[in-house]
Amino acid sequence: MPQNNQLPELRNYMGKKVSVRLNGKRYVEGSLMGFDPFMNLTLDNAQEVVSGNQRNPMGVVVIRGNSVEMVECLEQVNYRK
Repeated sequence: MPQNNQLPELRNYMGKKVSVRLNGKRYVEGSLMGFDPFMNLTLDNAQEVVSGNQRNPMGVVVIRGNSVEMVECLEQVNYRK
């Protein structure tokens, strides 16, 4: 179990469009609505990116943290100091 000082730094991505690479070379894009210390993610308006321009709409999804390989924000992020 992660300790309090090991939470993922995803607060700045909240409400922004993200691309999530999953194990098995799968990709999902959507707006980040929530996360937890295990890096389980909740995305709204999610779409599975199948190839190039082909996308399958999925709506609201919850992604298990152990299948997440990378999270990339697709919008500009303003970091607070």
